[in-house]
Amino acid sequence: EICLRHYYSRFQMSARFGFENAPVTLGLIEIVGATTVFFLMFPVSSLFTFQHLFSDLLPGLSLWRPFTNLFFFSSFADGLFGLFLLYNFRDIERMFGSAKFSAFLVFTSALSLLLELAVMTFWSFDNPAGPYLIIFALATMYAVLVPWTDRFSLFGIHFSNKIYTYLCCIQFLYFRMPGSIVPCLCAIIAAIIYHKDLLMSKDKIVLPPFFTTLGLAIASTLGINLNPRQRRRRQIVVNPAQRIPRAPMQAQQVPMAPQQRAAPPQRVPQQAAPAVQPTEENIAAVSAMGFSRQQAVFALQMANNNVQLATNLLIENN
Repeated sequence: EICLRHYYSRFQMSARFGFENAPVTLGLIEIVGATTVFFLMFPVSSLFTFQHLFSDLLPGLSLWRPFTNLFFFSSFADGLFGLFLLYNFRDIERMFGSAKFSAFLVFTSALSLLLELAVMTFWSFDNPAGPYLIIFALATMYAVLVPWTDRFSLFGIHFSNKIYTYLCCIQFLYFRMPGSIVPCLCAIIAAIIYHKDLLMSKDKIVLPPFFTTLGLAIASTLGINLNPRQRRRRQIVVNPAQRIPRAPMQAQQVPMAPQQRAAPPQRVPQQAAPAVQPTEENIAAVSAMGFSRQQAVFALQMANNNVQLATNLLIENN
């Protein structure tokens, strides 16, 4: 079992922390945010609408043009909600790793774009500008992979803490309806195909390290440290509470004469607080992330049976 005590205090204050171990997400947000600000300051975004680009796609063979529509929003509200959702989905990169996360973005974006082009051959619709394909593909993986941490009841209906992210996605989709429905459905289909390995195994989709280093280069330019600590390998501990501390060197003294020794006062040893026993439901939720049952139980005990905190602890030490 991985020793997680060193990180517990930091995660106790903030289970979700910045862009640490998420360089690709940072690079994506910086690119989309910068281009959105540029096109909002200079109102030329109407020239890049997807339906106009598609009309020029076949005659001019300008295959690069449809992709330019994926890197900026055409309104402030779209950009605000879109960048917030991208930031909220950064935990998916921590689960996948930056290389696998980059492959996921490229694969789902390309497949979603092909599906979208196929739909536009027989149905014309106003496709909004923005990385809708990326956001809803990430939202699909968020719904499948990220476990809930808290539940509450409203008017007799039970919800989890993930409902807030889902409401943001619905609001983001509503801004550009009905044109945003098609990219949303195409992104969901592409994400399911990737997750279920319907076309090919996701392990075979590998990209060069350029996509990972791009985010690191942007972060270093902005002075952001994505990985502030150099972590060293630690000894594997099954249960830290069972470790017996070594006797200090001062205790190894020459024994005194019987008449010179005074009987020390007897102290009743204090029992440590019992560890919180995690529930089977929480163990199953953490184990679904790809960790063993022993790791899940130990992390939940360290995190006081908090699924999100335990998951972040395991991801940080993986």
